[in-house]
Amino acid sequence: MLHLSRGFTFTEVLFAIIILGIGFIMLAGMFPIAIQQTQTTLQETAGGTVGPAAVRFLEAAMTRDNTLVTEGAYLPLWGQPNAPAFSNTNSFPPPRPPSATLLPSPFERLRGNQILTQDPRFGWTALYRRLDEFTNIAEVAIFVCQARNPYYALGNFQGVTPFLTQELPHYDSSDVFRFNYGANFFCMANLEPRPVHVVLSYGGAYEQLGPNNPSIVEFYPPPNSFVSPTGTPWPPYGIADVDFRDQLLANGTVRTAGAIAEGCYLVVSDDNTVDNASTYLFERGLRNGSVYRVGTRRKDLDGTNGGASLAYELVPGEDLRSIDENLPPHGNNNFNITYINHNSNRTARAYIVGRGFIKPKPVGTGFNTGADLNFSGPPMDIGVYRAIIQLK
Repeated sequence: MLHLSRGFTFTEVLFAIIILGIGFIMLAGMFPIAIQQTQTTLQETAGGTVGPAAVRFLEAAMTRDNTLVTEGAYLPLWGQPNAPAFSNTNSFPPPRPPSATLLPSPFERLRGNQILTQDPRFGWTALYRRLDEFTNIAEVAIFVCQARNPYYALGNFQGVTPFLTQELPHYDSSDVFRFNYGANFFCMANLEPRPVHVVLSYGGAYEQLGPNNPSIVEFYPPPNSFVSPTGTPWPPYGIADVDFRDQLLANGTVRTAGAIAEGCYLVVSDDNTVDNASTYLFERGLRNGSVYRVGTRRKDLDGTNGGASLAYELVPGEDLRSIDENLPPHGNNNFNITYINHNSNRTARAYIVGRGFIKPKPVGTGFNTGADLNFSGPPMDIGVYRAIIQLK
């Protein structure tokens, strides 16, 4: 007698497909997490490699003769566009002392060493502070950076039509040079800190009793006049004090991305605090060098302290810890935790790196140069490394 084996019913097949599908979905969900963890590990490894390597180089490059006094502010290790710093007679800080003669400036010596040789996806740029000419140390804040945008280079086809070639993101020498952008104007380098004007407000996140709001930073456009500690214009070294926020262009189109981005680091250059004559302290500069990390965009808090500000939260753990960190400071004897508790409307000066240029290479004068001033992608800076350099 012939016995036929029983097949699967439609219901059984359907349940098997559902169970198999759930398994595939769970398996697929593991890949983004694994990719994110791999990227985080890569950044932590790079930060642990690039930061100490930059410190070792700066220890050899920075001397008492070639390291300018910054009057308490944190300034970029930079110079005039593709020229020695000593030729910049209008710079702040002032030109190098006569004892420096014609020695190369730190910038001239470091710009060929800002890219990690073994992995050009990573590089660094730095801010420093030297209090006065009798101080034999310099405090530095090193931005560890990762190339985010594709490498663009200018080429031509049979000597006729220029075109752009694209490669994987990486840094090269063009990222540390300013390049011409029209008459009498130099576009800042891709690996150059961008100056910004900010107000920092504590929200009470670390209070036992409310309000437990996140700390915020408001970015303001450059004021018409902003004076440095020595009375000269800021920022130094020939770069224009432009607006690096998301903004409307003159023709009415929206520039979708300025240099400021969620996740970038912010280092206070000059807190611009008004000195209180009734105390024995000189309050201005006490907050210089403070490091924060920009978090989520908060359009609902734009203009909180007046004016055309763009507001962002600060990342928890890398934010303000108390109302005493407000910039401008909170009012005397006023410890109410509100975003508007400030004793003046003076914005502080700070530096970020943030997003890179859409076309971060000097693609040539007159060829689509207008797009070169736009920014895109995630922030390049993946960490800030602090150190003290002994000046030889």
